[in-house]
Amino acid sequence: MVCRPTQKEAEDYYPLRIVEQADWGAVDGMLQIKNITPQTVGEEEYKKKREYFASRAMAAIRSSAPRSFAEELAPAQPRRHPLASGFSMINYLDELPFFRDEVAAALAKDGRAAGLKSH
Repeated sequence: MVCRPTQKEAEDYYPLRIVEQADWGAVDGMLQIKNITPQTVGEEEYKKKREYFASRAMAAIRSSAPRSFAEELAPAQPRRHPLASGFSMINYLDELPFFRDEVAAALAKDGRAAGLKSH
């Protein structure tokens, strides 16, 4: 999840943290599970798949401002179990308060996050 106060901030932050500073060990491991290695697809194709996987496959909601993020997140959540699907943040200590105050508050305001409260 890359959620920042504005769409521009989110879009500017995304390539730096998600692609340039990707967890390449995790990317390589996930590709290996799918039998995608330099030996199976060739070096050049592997590089393309590796970057694609880091930038797209590991981030369902790539970058948004709080309202946009809430709108993208809400339809995916079951009504009885808000936030039942998993998501990750780059730095939970820094980003969870922002998520709580902005995204969860937007979901709660729209009645889409029963039981998810912003304090």
